[in-house]
Amino acid sequence: MGSIGGNNSPTGGAIGSGTGGFAIGSGSGGSTGLGGYGGSEIGGGQGGARSGTGGAATGGTTTIGSGGIAGTGGQFGSGGFTGSGGVPGVGGRTSTGGISGAAGSGGLSAGSGGGGPGGAPASGGTSGSGGAVGCSTAGGARTICDSGSCVPTRRVFVSSSAVTPDFGGALGADGKCQTFANLAGLGGAWKAWVSDTTTSPSLRFSMTNVPYRLLDGTVIASNWTTLVSGILLAGIDKDEFASSKSGKEVWTATKPDGTLTADGCAGFTSGSASANSVAVGISGNTDAMWTNAYVQFCDRTNVRLYCFEQ
Repeated sequence: MGSIGGNNSPTGGAIGSGTGGFAIGSGSGGSTGLGGYGGSEIGGGQGGARSGTGGAATGGTTTIGSGGIAGTGGQFGSGGFTGSGGVPGVGGRTSTGGISGAAGSGGLSAGSGGGGPGGAPASGGTSGSGGAVGCSTAGGARTICDSGSCVPTRRVFVSSSAVTPDFGGALGADGKCQTFANLAGLGGAWKAWVSDTTTSPSLRFSMTNVPYRLLDGTVIASNWTTLVSGILLAGIDKDEFASSKSGKEVWTATKPDGTLTADGCAGFTSGSASANSVAVGISGNTDAMWTNAYVQFCDRTNVRLYCFEQ
C-alpha cells in the first residue's frame, strides 16, 4: 500500500501517491509563503518573499517541501508631524486720548485711537478744559477788561462828536453823554463833567473809591479824591469807541475840584456868539488844563463833552 507523501503542515506540500509499492511520489513544492503587507497608509513597509521553493520527492519517500518563508510585515509608517498652531496675533496698542484745548473756546474733544486686531479699545481723549472767560473792551457796566479779567471801575471818555453848547444845562449834557454811551453799547449810567448855576459834578456825581479808567483800561484817577486833586494820572484822550481824541476842546465850566467856574453860554442853553463865553478844557492834558484851560465863545461847533460813568 502506498505511503503518504509529505506531512500535512500549514505551509504543507501536496499528498503524494505510490503504485506498486515503489511509486515515485512527486511532492509538490512548498505552499506559497504569504507576503507581509505591513505598514500604515502613510509609510508602508515592503512585504516578504512571496513563495518558498518546494522540495522534490525521491523514490517512495516523500520529502516535505519546506514552506516559503513568511514575508516580514512592513514597518508601520510613522505618522506625519502635527502642525504647530499659529502664534496668536498681538493686540493693537491702546491709543492715548487727545490733548485738551486752549483758552477761549472750549477744549478740544477726545482723540480717537485705532486698536490693532484683537487689541484693547482705544481710550477716549481727555476733554479740553474750557478757556478762561474773557471780557470785552467795555467789560459791562462799572467794569473793564484788565489783563483778561473784568475789574470794577468807573469808565470815562471824551465824546467822539462835537456838540453845540445849547444842550439844556448840565442835565441836558448828562443826556448827551448817555446817548453817546448807549450808541456805543457801553451800558451803565453816564453824566457829563459840566457845571451850571444849579449843579456841578461835585454835587451830582457818585464819589467812588474805585479807579476811573478810559475805555482802553488806562487809569486816569485811582478814586474820586485823585480825580479832583488837580492832577490826573493820565489824560482823558479816548472816545466811547476807545479811539484817540487828544487835544480837543471840551465844554466844562468846571474847576479841577468839580465845582462851577462861572456861568457861561446862558447856562449852556445858548450857542450865540453874544452869550458869555465859558470855560473849556483840553483833552489829553493831565494838569488843571484838562478841565479849565481858558474860556471859549459859545458859537463854536467843534467842542466836545467829558462823560463819566456813575
